[in-house]
Amino acid sequence: YIQDRERSKAPEAAMQARVVLDEFLPLCKAITYTRAVTREHVLAFHKALRDRGCSERTVANKHSRLKSFFLFCKVDTAFLGCVPKYENKLPTIYSPSEVKAIREASDPYMRLVVDMALKLGLREQELCFSTWEDIDQDNAVFRVQGKPRLGFAVKDSEQRDVPIPSDLLTNLSEWHKTRKGRDLILGTASDKP
Repeated sequence: YIQDRERSKAPEAAMQARVVLDEFLPLCKAITYTRAVTREHVLAFHKALRDRGCSERTVANKHSRLKSFFLFCKVDTAFLGCVPKYENKLPTIYSPSEVKAIREASDPYMRLVVDMALKLGLREQELCFSTWEDIDQDNAVFRVQGKPRLGFAVKDSEQRDVPIPSDLLTNLSEWHKTRKGRDLILGTASDKP
């Protein structure tokens, strides 16, 4: 299942699948076949997650990932029951003083990460896979787009253009001078996401 997610160029899904299966499988010690998993195993998984302090949303997300695994294995998932209910909570909003404190505590790399997330509204994977070709310097625009060669697709397959504030554009230009020969803006030393 995990290899299938990786071959489907869904690295985030593969990573999440690995996490969920690593958490779930220890609860099924005496089981050899997926068809032998019962509702009790799933409920024990939910309980273990809640006991660790996971939110209901996290329990629901991991339940859905587990269901995807069983569907991949061609197992009838009726025994899983419904996805646990949760209430959508408002996101945490940092005050200007909190944002300032985060930026001041950051090294130049992490400050750029925070600024790109904050000022461009980028998701984590969009940050990880951002490349210099995404920046239109002349029009001060950042294009959020898939990178098939890197195995990255934009959520909901929707590209978008985002205006780049002038201070961030200046910081990106300065950062680029230190990243010559690299494709990724925030990549590792070996230019990996």
